[in-house]
Amino acid sequence: MATLSAYGLSVEAPAGWDASIYKRKEPELALQRLSADQAAEHAVEYQPILHLCTRPLPVVRGDMGGGIVSELGPGDVFLVLFEYSGESAATPLFARSATVPWPLKLQDFSPAALRTQLPDQVGCQQFFSVNGRGFMLYVVLGSAAAAPTMLVQVNAALAGVRID
Repeated sequence: MATLSAYGLSVEAPAGWDASIYKRKEPELALQRLSADQAAEHAVEYQPILHLCTRPLPVVRGDMGGGIVSELGPGDVFLVLFEYSGESAATPLFARSATVPWPLKLQDFSPAALRTQLPDQVGCQQFFSVNGRGFMLYVVLGSAAAAPTMLVQVNAALAGVRID
């Protein structure tokens, strides 16, 4: 397992998984095809994002998996740990859970949780705060039928995630 660490996040990526921790840079907003007005609305200090996937992560991809989620096979997993600005942690959405939401359960997954619904995929979205930091965990499973088996892999991967 390779360990990746940046911005107060670390992950021990399971064998065969690809991982990345980064902060979006202002010019990269063009990659998400935002107009100048939309980009101005999103002019903020960008927070860390962790991606973990059973497939190689493409260099150009959206924060929530654009460019990779549609390529997931039935045995694939894509996971995002997305940090929000500091003041978010105190809001009701994040403050209701002051601990990491994993291990995840099968009932946490639904097609309705997906940002883009694709055939047979299911997803999970959990908001929480840890150490005064607000996060969203977003997980996409490539197959609803394989979810019980894939959930074991997801929880093993999440066990290697640390938030300082």
